[in-house]
Amino acid sequence: MKKEHLYIKPFITAGAFLLAGIILLAGGFIQSGDPNMNQYALVAFGLLFLIVAAVIFAMYGVMEKRYRSLFRDGPLLRFALPKDSHRMQAEKNIAQLRMKNKALLMVMLFFCALFAVILPFFVEEKLLMAGICLGLGAFLALAAWLITSYRVRKIRRSGDEVILGRGGAFLNGSFHAWNMPGAGITDLAYEPPGGKQEPGELRIEYAAGIHPAPVTETLILQIPAELEDKIPRVLQALEEGRGH
Repeated sequence: MKKEHLYIKPFITAGAFLLAGIILLAGGFIQSGDPNMNQYALVAFGLLFLIVAAVIFAMYGVMEKRYRSLFRDGPLLRFALPKDSHRMQAEKNIAQLRMKNKALLMVMLFFCALFAVILPFFVEEKLLMAGICLGLGAFLALAAWLITSYRVRKIRRSGDEVILGRGGAFLNGSFHAWNMPGAGITDLAYEPPGGKQEPGELRIEYAAGIHPAPVTETLILQIPAELEDKIPRVLQALEEGRGH
């Protein structure tokens, strides 16, 4: 079932940042004549909140537009998975998510440990600097655990509907777009069903051009056996989209 607006919560969050930014800016200008108030801090935080709001509005506005185009342009595939296939699809995507997040966390923790060893040689408060670096590593580990746990819960509680288009896919309750600037499909693979009633498996790997390095996502879609005859056309359409 199509959701009219997929990203309501991000837009509400952006609205809250926008309102807070306006209030802080107004407070900074109102207190500009009071020597006991640090109006510059209020203005600085107000501008920061406005920038955050603008970034959220812009980013999720584009994603919302791509989500709508998934239906406007006509999906390549749209189906509801049986309970067992949906569970299998969810667990395979969870495994991919955990593997990717663990690899990213290991890289960040490596640099935190490296800085904890190197940076104390350049400052007077050596133990303090080492503690800051190690504390940052602990914070990143906690943040990664919380984010991963949230996404795992979301996937497991998601609906069974799968929608695949030329520029994106909706599955496990989330929308993934690869027709964004700097993004695109990097690998496609399809494994036919092993038995008559078993689902096939479509694996889509796409990269988003995020600096300093692209972020790669892997999606695994369980394809019901009755849709097997549509797969060649689907793969052809996705391959054609890789060059755009």
